Amino acid sequence: MPDVFPETHVKTLINADATRQNILANLGKGWLGSLAGPDDLVVVFISTHGFPTTDGGTYLSAYDCALDNVYSTCLSMQTLMDTLKQEVKTDRIVMVLESPYSGAAELTVGAKALFKGQAIDPEKISLEQRLYHNVLQ
Repeated sequence: MPDVFPETHVKTLINADATRQNILANLGKGWLGSLAGPDDLVVVFISTHGFPTTDGGTYLSAYDCALDNVYSTCLSMQTLMDTLKQEVKTDRIVMVLESPYSGAAELTVGAKALFKGQAIDPEKISLEQRLYHNVLQ
């Protein structure tokens, strides 16, 4: 990526670095919010598990996500989108979410989805649906 973006403009958070707090800090004032200007193009790529909650919210799993304390330890789609909207001073944000329920980003703040993946067989129940159905009720 150095040919496209300078190394100082690329941040990778994986494993223990990808905690809820660290993700939000780096997307906000801690890094991206202070780096990006009004004319910049910002690309955010997130690959993780996502799931709905019984209150109608959608959450992304961070490294420190605890399913018995979802609301405090996982990253809500609303919080993610609010952080980007409030802290990153550009309207040119491309977000790539490789996650179940990533379409919630579009519903959360009226973002425009350019592409949405589809289930191969919508009649099949995914592993995530089976797991989270029991955990989040």
